[in-house]
Amino acid sequence: MNQVYCFVLVVLLTMMNLGIANAQSVEDYVEVLPKADWVEVQPEPVGNFEAAQRLKVAHRISSLQDRVSFTEHDRYRRFAIDLLTSGGVEDKGTISVEFDPEYQDLDFHHLNVVRDGVVQDRLDLTAFELFRSETEREDLVYSGRLTLNINLKNLKIGDRLDYAYTLSGKNPALGQGFFSSWTQQYESPQERLYFSLRVEDGLPIHMMAHNGAEDPESVQVSQDVKVIRYAGDNVPKYNWDDNIPNWQYGGRVIEISSYDSWNDVGDIFAPYFLPGQRNAVKYVVDKIKAENQTAEKQARAALDYVQREIRYLGLEMGVGGYIPRSPELVLERRFGDCKDVTLLLLTILHHLEISADAMLVDTDELAGVFEYLPNHAALNHVVVLAEINGETYIMDATRDPQMGDIEHFSQGYYGKGLRLREKGSEVVTLPNRLPEWLRDVTDQFDLVSDPDNVTFTNTMRYYDYSADSTVDWVNEDGIAAVEKTILDFFRDSYPTLEISKPTELHLDQDKAVATLVTVFNIPNAWVFDEEDQTDTFLAYPDEVGAAFPEFDGADRITHYSLSYPQRVRQTLEFVVDDNYSFDDDAYKIDSEAFEYSEVDRWDSDAKIYREVYSYRTKQDHIKLENVKSVMAKIDKANDRMGLYVYKGKYSLTGISEILGGFNLPAPLRGLMSLFLLLGLGLFIRWVSRRT
Repeated sequence: MNQVYCFVLVVLLTMMNLGIANAQSVEDYVEVLPKADWVEVQPEPVGNFEAAQRLKVAHRISSLQDRVSFTEHDRYRRFAIDLLTSGGVEDKGTISVEFDPEYQDLDFHHLNVVRDGVVQDRLDLTAFELFRSETEREDLVYSGRLTLNINLKNLKIGDRLDYAYTLSGKNPALGQGFFSSWTQQYESPQERLYFSLRVEDGLPIHMMAHNGAEDPESVQVSQDVKVIRYAGDNVPKYNWDDNIPNWQYGGRVIEISSYDSWNDVGDIFAPYFLPGQRNAVKYVVDKIKAENQTAEKQARAALDYVQREIRYLGLEMGVGGYIPRSPELVLERRFGDCKDVTLLLLTILHHLEISADAMLVDTDELAGVFEYLPNHAALNHVVVLAEINGETYIMDATRDPQMGDIEHFSQGYYGKGLRLREKGSEVVTLPNRLPEWLRDVTDQFDLVSDPDNVTFTNTMRYYDYSADSTVDWVNEDGIAAVEKTILDFFRDSYPTLEISKPTELHLDQDKAVATLVTVFNIPNAWVFDEEDQTDTFLAYPDEVGAAFPEFDGADRITHYSLSYPQRVRQTLEFVVDDNYSFDDDAYKIDSEAFEYSEVDRWDSDAKIYREVYSYRTKQDHIKLENVKSVMAKIDKANDRMGLYVYKGKYSLTGISEILGGFNLPAPLRGLMSLFLLLGLGLFIRWVSRRT
């Protein structure tokens, strides 16, 4: 990339960051025109909307009407809103409409303020401003979308704001299909909620209702035109559940799609990912072949090359949001988005004679996305699906360079993906290559070498993507900053904590394991318990506790979301002496969504006590019908998690000495000691657990 090109690119991106659209005026992008004939007029609101009288605004009309054909997609929107408070005036006094100037036209139909029954026409394009939206620029994604914005002057409490516009245009990269979704309830009540979809050219129509949504009316207007409509009056607000899965709609929703199957969606994009010519990647291919003898090593080297040599930058303007740039251009620029680097990697693999396809996945909704109607908007990422000697490998070329050989590098956890093949695209179930643990933590506390100055050794082992993230963290911030973060974290529990041995990072590059080890001293570690009149030491499995689901009761109407994947184990290990004694114990939750276990073991010979906590998710949610029973188990597990150690008080020797004061025979003292120790152990375990 030459210096002139670099300078031009920097200037372009700087302009985007500053939100400058360009020197053109609003009139270059927006026209004032009457609404189209196909738009259905809704009755004007009269009187007050009682359901909204204690709110900031009253939504009187929300009219969302679309028209779709093979080549067009028009979106008409009208909103009539009463401003009931000063907060409502502030919230709604700015109108913004976002659009893509590469393929969309924006027409405004009216912008009125109704005050005391008098209509004030406020539609003046000279009062509007244009800004570049670029909401994802911090992620190095630039869409080129514009936002039309107007700050209305002289608004008052009691005004009605009434405006309508139409966005016209369909991204040519998406072919002839369409997809729409209608939400039949919002967070605010709606006096008149109206949807319509005019489907032309005889396009297929498939509908799916979610969460009890009402079926819309369907009218065949002519042989090739059908209108689907829904009208709701006095629609109450929807009370949303927290912690719902990403793939689940929060309220009543209707999906409408023209795609017969996910294969049809894949067939739109498959032609965009045909491998490029060999001459574009000849140098790379020849070098990889010369340095790597097996297909497995060649594939791993190809992924590493793209990850190291091509930096991520997404220019998503117009068709650029869906169609990748050529490998030649990507290699020349040395940057690209997920589509660009995927096609480059596919081309390299193809000329290495390794079977591979592009695959669409969703990084948020995972496999859950395929439970809904097929649509082109559902999948947000593309990766490579390679097959080598009967094994399947998922390669994400957008990631930073990864640890691990072909069997151990992180491959993502999508569950399913849409493999792209010309006239043969299909949804595939992906292999689960999760390691046993993603995080494996051991906290060792030496309570006896120097009882007043506990030695605490923290060992954190990270696997798979957690190992990659840890290496990135150390490389970006430095080991000293990482050590400080660890120190600050543990000082929340142990305020006197001091570093005894600096943090060390150990790497197993082939198996993708990163280990951080830090040794601390905890002066004055024991806290005197006034009630029990003894010194206590607290330990808690914070890594498992942070990953474990929060207790959220059971009064829900949707599934409960879980972070997936989670595979974390934490061992609390105590080095003690003859003055201590512990009991073995175990507890387990095994549900369809996750498994949790606590295993407590006392090694009386080595004088080491361990509590091993583990948690792993099997899926990304707890089903609604199981939430109540599982939450009860979560509550019980929370009560057990963590423990207080009492300073040498409850040892067998100490109890025997106490009983000796009663002048009992030795055998009877021994028997009573055992019974008393058992009772004290059960009591201490019961009172020492904390949430």
